[in-house]
Amino acid sequence: MKLLKISPASLLRATRWANTLQLRMLGLSLLLLIVPLLSFRPALTSTLGIPAGQQFQLGGGQLLGFTVAGENVGPVPIQARELTSKGAVLERGTLAPGQKAKLRFGAGSRALLLNSSTQEGQVKVVVTGFNTSNLSMTYDKAGK
Repeated sequence: MKLLKISPASLLRATRWANTLQLRMLGLSLLLLIVPLLSFRPALTSTLGIPAGQQFQLGGGQLLGFTVAGENVGPVPIQARELTSKGAVLERGTLAPGQKAKLRFGAGSRALLLNSSTQEGQVKVVVTGFNTSNLSMTYDKAGK
C-alpha cells in the first residue's frame, strides 16, 4: 500500500477552497431565507363604516397593485368601483348585505366603495399587496 504525499501548500489550498465553498453555501442559505421575508407584508384589516351618500377611497398613485377581499357586514348594498390611473371609472360590482368578494386593483388605481343609500353601510376588508400600509384612505361624497 502506497501512502499519498500531500504538500502543506496543497493542503492549505484545499482548506481555503472548502472554507470558501462553505461561506458561499451559507450565504445562499441566508439569501433563500431572507428574500421571502422581505417580500412579505402583513395584510391591512378593517371594518369600514361608510356613511350614507359617501364613498371610501383606497389607494391611488402606488407603484404596484393590491387586492381587496371584502364582506358586506352592514344592512345596505355597497358598490365597488375602480378609478384607474388614467382616470376611467370601472364598475366592479355590488356587495349585497352578507355577500363576499375579492377584487384586484392595478398599479396607480383606487378602490372606491360607494354607499348610495340613506343608512350607514359597513364592509369588513382585508387588503393585501406590496406595502399596503402606504395606501391613501379618504372619504368623500358619493360619486365625486
